[in-house]
Amino acid sequence: MLDYESDHYCPAYKRVIDIDLCYDSLMGLSKSVKISSVKELSGIKDIEEARRVCAECPYSDLGAGMDDWEIAPDLL
Repeated sequence: MLDYESDHYCPAYKRVIDIDLCYDSLMGLSKSVKISSVKELSGIKDIEEARRVCAECPYSDLGAGMDDWEIAPDLL
């Protein structure tokens, strides 16, 4: 299980980052906010490649895998 509270290696930055930068970068790379609003992203030369590797990173799954769960019929 991933620890979303700890610093971790980011394949987009190719270094260890903290959870706040991870979230902010995910928002920028997923086009939820402007890239320019996350100043650290300006250091990444290939934003499209960063988008691809970010999308594949398990930390980019904000549902933490919960979207794969089936809801019990009696809870609907």
